[in-house]
Amino acid sequence: MSRPFNHPMSREEVMDAIRKCAEELGHVPSLDELLRIAKISKYLVRRHFGPYVKALEACGLERHGCGYRVEMMNLFLDWAGMVRKLGKVPSMLEYELHGKYTTKPLVRHYGGWTHVAAGMMDYAREAQLEDEWKDVLEVAASSLNLSNIDRVSCGGRRPACRHSYSREAVVPR
Repeated sequence: MSRPFNHPMSREEVMDAIRKCAEELGHVPSLDELLRIAKISKYLVRRHFGPYVKALEACGLERHGCGYRVEMMNLFLDWAGMVRKLGKVPSMLEYELHGKYTTKPLVRHYGGWTHVAAGMMDYAREAQLEDEWKDVLEVAASSLNLSNIDRVSCGGRRPACRHSYSREAVVPR
């Protein structure tokens, strides 16, 4: 950047700097990478956005890894995309190898990998995604040996399942 380090930048200029940094690096920059490469201060980012994750959200970017929250919708889309690709519910190993996220947020959220398919079906129903993901829900129901996909419900009844009152999971890596 050609601006002096202490020159005030607008919100839009900070967003442009984040996007440019991401383009140069080929991945979403960590805050340390952004500060080093874009030569802007942490204070400036916080003044305009609060936490760095909010700046990334404003730019339409998302970081992955330890401690970053992942929306349940993103977890569902990743899991359902894998079901569609494989033509079956993925095993933990398959999901770890080919998924965008680890199995940990899903296992923690639903109380075990064996509950993930039922929980995802329940989530799809609550989020009104049945029409778009009907094929995935049928594969999941088949894997659970259900003749009617409406019979399955996670509903938060398992002690470890926080589905009924939490839509986010933390991705530990």
